[in-house]
Amino acid sequence: MIGDIIAQRYAQALFDLGKEQSLHEVELYDTALSQIEELLMTSNELTYFLHAPIFTIYEKQGVLLKLLELIDAAQPIKNFCLLLAEKERLPLLTQIINSFKVLLDNAKNIVHGQLITAITLDEKKQSELLISLEKQTNRKLELLFQVNPDILGGIVLHIGDKVFDASLRTQLECIRNTIKKGETNHAY
Repeated sequence: MIGDIIAQRYAQALFDLGKEQSLHEVELYDTALSQIEELLMTSNELTYFLHAPIFTIYEKQGVLLKLLELIDAAQPIKNFCLLLAEKERLPLLTQIINSFKVLLDNAKNIVHGQLITAITLDEKKQSELLISLEKQTNRKLELLFQVNPDILGGIVLHIGDKVFDASLRTQLECIRNTIKKGETNHAY
């Protein structure tokens, strides 16, 4: 919990720094952060090294500088990562990157979600549905399309913490519940 708050604050600080220049600068930061995240995900040794308290801040900063030069990171990203090492916040780096991506998506009016259908939709249908939903929500949507035959028909849309359930299964359950209530209300 506290780690999330700290990660959000660091992400916000980096985001604000980039935004002082332009949204394009923020996107460049995002690219560098994505490359760092990929390095962390593909190298358990690197992750261990950056998190382990047995290595000094200076050792971590030295390795970070070499990695950041390899990916040609901008100076503000280098400074940011060195600051994280100095403040011993490198274990929060993945959370910071995720928080940064959320801030960037909000700035670009992008919402991530999940769309569940009973059958597989071809790319054309997915595109048409996506365009229609974007018009209704007035936001750019990045959806993960999934198939779940249990919903019988219709769609279930998860966006953020909201669920829009227009599935046939839910509609049938509503009808069944209405009928049940009607039976209990008129029972002798």
